Amino acid sequence: MTKLWGVGKKTAPRLEALGYRVIGDIASTDIRLLRQQFGSVGGRIHDLAHGSDSRSVERARTAKSIGSTRTLRADVSRREDMELHLRRAADRIARRARSKRYVAGGVRVVLKTSRFELLTRQRTLDKRVDLASEFFAVGRRLLNEFDHPGPFRLVGMAVFDLDWRTGPRQLDLYEDAQRRSLETTVDDVVARFGRGAVVRARDLGQPGTVMDGVNLDCPNADERSASAA
Repeated sequence: MTKLWGVGKKTAPRLEALGYRVIGDIASTDIRLLRQQFGSVGGRIHDLAHGSDSRSVERARTAKSIGSTRTLRADVSRREDMELHLRRAADRIARRARSKRYVAGGVRVVLKTSRFELLTRQRTLDKRVDLASEFFAVGRRLLNEFDHPGPFRLVGMAVFDLDWRTGPRQLDLYEDAQRRSLETTVDDVVARFGRGAVVRARDLGQPGTVMDGVNLDCPNADERSASAA
């Protein structure tokens, strides 16, 4: 009985005292009788027992950010090594964003030095996007804003200022449809065959990581603990 919205610790005993044991008992009772017994509540629980609910459906709020960080097997300081891990992070983040139908309005790069100093730089975007190529391009530019020589034991990225992608195809006339088609095709392959099914040629033979994780910072309970690589 308490599965019905609005039937709690106070209402349930009253229903049971009048002979209502299961939801079907309410559904089979004349709505006029329920209104006599419970007032407006009687009409509402009668509707709910029939699967009718006049409340509007509200979509869950978007996440605050999506991030991917990697603790490296060996500290890095060369630009090309840092870009390698940023590109991987951009791929993971974009895939996750598209799976949730999010687009991002900002990119943040996170570095942690061998002395555990945490450094960040971020930039807002002219338009919200969900493409790894766009995230990586901004991440590369953000690397120029760090003045620490390293070495770094963690290289990561996050995207923020998220919103829903409203359309099934293009966001606007200037979106790179060909590149998006490529990335979404890779999404399908990864979803079917796993993360190792598609690897960039430049990544072959490159070092991996010792720990990794993609963290989704969400205000809604359904995704509060969500994570994926």
